[in-house]
Amino acid sequence: MDRPIKINDLAKICDYSTAHFSRLFKARTGRTPHRYVLERRVDFACTELRTSDNSISDVAYMAGFSSQSHMTSTFKQLIGKTPNELRVSGAVQTHQLACG
Repeated sequence: MDRPIKINDLAKICDYSTAHFSRLFKARTGRTPHRYVLERRVDFACTELRTSDNSISDVAYMAGFSSQSHMTSTFKQLIGKTPNELRVSGAVQTHQLACG
């Protein structure tokens, strides 16, 4: 999770164009590849926040976010809370982005 995941690289692995890969991916998962990767990064970060004493900044980079700010804005968008709110409340649980 700590490295950039490029959709065109995934498409090349499958020998599809980026557009075709994205259409197939969304048809099978109900999500765009980008959204799916963001959700997996948030799930990973939730686990780290729950089970480690790593700083939120370290967790952000470990999960592959470009910054703590990027992770925070993604958390707010996807689950309605910041990473710190989750950690402080102790309600961090991984389950399809229901981290709290």
